[in-house]
Amino acid sequence: MLLFAMLSLNLSRTGVGRTFRAVRDNDLAAAVLGVDVFKNKLLAFAVGGFMIGVSGGLYGFYLGYVDPENFEIALTLEHYVMLLFGGLGRVWGALIGVGVVTFVQKSLLGFLQEVSAATGTNATALVSVFFGTIIIVVLAVEPKGVLAALGQLKDYLRNWPYAY
Repeated sequence: MLLFAMLSLNLSRTGVGRTFRAVRDNDLAAAVLGVDVFKNKLLAFAVGGFMIGVSGGLYGFYLGYVDPENFEIALTLEHYVMLLFGGLGRVWGALIGVGVVTFVQKSLLGFLQEVSAATGTNATALVSVFFGTIIIVVLAVEPKGVLAALGQLKDYLRNWPYAY
């Protein structure tokens, strides 16, 4: 994970990374400036696909076997919450999102298991409801993720006593 994070951070500093940002921000403007949009979108997809393929292979090695039952909609929902919470398009946002969501998931699962034992019901099914609610709240309040909101707060505090 750290290797791919460092590669992503260093890739964003190169000319290819600047081209990727230009295509992401406004592909029409990038095309007017002479950037081959299709080639760069295909290259970004290939780089992302390579990283996801390696991480999927390592996850399969960690599990010991690969079975379609291991990959439910709840796992997809958790990964989506991790990316949305941290912020799309930001390496540090993804890392922060993974850390926070994993911590919240483990804490919530432990709490719901205690509630299940006390009430005799299956309260652990509410984890997916909780993450679905988090997706809706984050998309409504700050679509760019929590890291973007922290950046806005930092800019506000930097200029705080003065309105200009």
